[in-house]
Amino acid sequence: PYQGLLATIARNIPGNAIYFGFFELFRREYARRSNLPSVADISPFVTFTCGGLGGIMYWLTVYPIDVVKSAVMTDSLHVEKRRFHSYANVIATLFRERGWRSFFKGFSVSLLRAIPANGAIFLTFMELKKRNIPW
Repeated sequence: PYQGLLATIARNIPGNAIYFGFFELFRREYARRSNLPSVADISPFVTFTCGGLGGIMYWLTVYPIDVVKSAVMTDSLHVEKRRFHSYANVIATLFRERGWRSFFKGFSVSLLRAIPANGAIFLTFMELKKRNIPW
């Protein structure tokens, strides 16, 4: 059975709105400040950078939710062996063990990964789109 669906939804809905929203905001703002006629005229490097920044914004806003989601998803599938019994229990247990730091374990690595990973995703998508290559 799958566990962690609610936490996944709680992370992905606002997280993806922020991710895509900031990617577009950064692109449009760069085009405006650079007096480009269109966002289509942005260089691949700037597209990559905007994608990386979108990824950073994603993790800045949803990382604690992702920690809770991961704790639930990696808990035992057998109810009697589970460490956590509810989302509230996950939050309380993690906070009791390490305080607020529990919700940011691995955060710096995720931020470092966000730049190249999300930059490459958006650059690839935008370059394929520009060339009318189906994805």
